[in-house]
Amino acid sequence: MSTEKARKSFQEFTFGYENITVLARGGQKEVFSASHKKYGSVVIKLYFHSDDPRSQREIDIGLNSDLVAVPKLFEWDFVEFNRLTTLCMVEERIKGTELRELLKNGHKFTLKEAVVFLEQGLRFIAQIEKKVLFIVI
Repeated sequence: MSTEKARKSFQEFTFGYENITVLARGGQKEVFSASHKKYGSVVIKLYFHSDDPRSQREIDIGLNSDLVAVPKLFEWDFVEFNRLTTLCMVEERIKGTELRELLKNGHKFTLKEAVVFLEQGLRFIAQIEKKVLFIVI
């Protein structure tokens, strides 16, 4: 657990957000969908451990890059949730379906879809190489 002190509760941090609903829960975080007057459609990521190195990389990349395939980071802070201090981030919501879900549901890519997907991935990797960033793909 991080030595950071929570500045506010999760409820205080998310004040001003509407239609907050759970999107997913994984091993590292819980992800919510929400809307905000200024930011529009967003995801709120509530991490289970505030000192997770991956979350710090997400913050660094969100604040210091202009990569096309990376959601904008609108705000982040340490919050109190279930009597623990943890990290909470608000990012731009990217519309679409996760690759994991497509594969889980048995989606078979056409050759054209596969080529488009691979081209996008290669462009993203080229951007990362130019920026010398480490991202888990």
